[in-house]
Amino acid sequence: MKNLQILLRAAGLLVLVSLSTPPLLRAEPDPSHLLARVEPDGTISAGSKAALRQAVEAGRAIRVGWALDFNNDGRVDLVHWADASFLTVLGDEVYAQIPPIREQGGARKGDKVVIQLAESSRRWYGLLGTNGVLEGAFDDNSPKQVVPARIWWCLTEGESKK
Repeated sequence: MKNLQILLRAAGLLVLVSLSTPPLLRAEPDPSHLLARVEPDGTISAGSKAALRQAVEAGRAIRVGWALDFNNDGRVDLVHWADASFLTVLGDEVYAQIPPIREQGGARKGDKVVIQLAESSRRWYGLLGTNGVLEGAFDDNSPKQVVPARIWWCLTEGESKK
């Protein structure tokens, strides 16, 4: 349980990487770019693993988004997006590493959310899978964290499904 709390806190500290598409807080990505949406239990709720695998094997540019529900109330508390920098197809699953990011801190203050870079220079590394799992770890040898997440697998803005 302590490890889960550390990851949940760390997830709130991630750099929000939203450079191109889809917009950071959009509930769902543009359907013309969505290849697969994986639920935290690993089920595919939109698109397909086959479409994703085909795009990865063709060398298409992939962007991943993930949503976390910190308090398990069924509502998304945090969404992050990043370009997949290293993709792996292993059996029926696809995995994406995202570029390392600098730790940040975030807090809700009334109706506003304040985000700022942390004083430390720790970097976070993430691995997302079509099994509905996010694995994350900081570069300071703190324990790796594993949490369920809704994960969107999309083609980047310049790409579209053909």
